[in-house]
Amino acid sequence: MDHSISDVNDDDDDDNDDDGGVPYEELRPTYTHEALCKLVQLGLLKHIISQNGDGLHGLSGIPLTNLSELHGNVFTEKCEKCGTCYERPFYVLDDHASLYYEELNDFGATTVKKPRHAKQCDLCGLCHRTGRKCTRKVCMQTLHHFQVAFCFSVKTSLCQSHSYENNVTPMG
Repeated sequence: MDHSISDVNDDDDDDNDDDGGVPYEELRPTYTHEALCKLVQLGLLKHIISQNGDGLHGLSGIPLTNLSELHGNVFTEKCEKCGTCYERPFYVLDDHASLYYEELNDFGATTVKKPRHAKQCDLCGLCHRTGRKCTRKVCMQTLHHFQVAFCFSVKTSLCQSHSYENNVTPMG
C-alpha cells in the first residue's frame, strides 16, 4: 500500500491511496516550515500547534519542546506499556492490519491476511499496532503509532505533549 498524501484535495476519492501523491518519507519542509523554525530560534514564536501529522515541523528543525502535533505524527511510535516514544525515519502505521479490520467491519469478510500482531481497537475497529516491539529490555511490549485515530475522545486525548516524555497523548 502506498503511504502518500496528495497535492490535490479530492473529496470524491478519499479512499484512493494510489492518487499520485508523494510518499511521506520523501516530503520536505517548505519555506514556511523553515520560516517558522527561524522565528522559534529567534524567540519571536514560543510554540507551534499543528494539525499536520506529516512530521515536517520537526524535520524543519523545530524542537519538540516548542511543538504540539494535535493529530500525532506518522513517524512516531509509542510503547503500549511503558510509554517510550520512538521517532522513526519511516512511516510507522500498519495500513495492512487496518485494512484487514476495515474490510471485515465493512463487508463481513476480507481477503487480507490478518497480521500476527494485529489487535482491533474497541473504539474505532481498526488496528493501531505497528508490528514492532519496545527495545527496552525490561519491557519488550507492542508499539502503536502516534497518529491520532479519531476514535479517541477529547477527554482522553487532550493534546500531544510538546515533549513526548510527558506522556500526554495527541488530541482527537
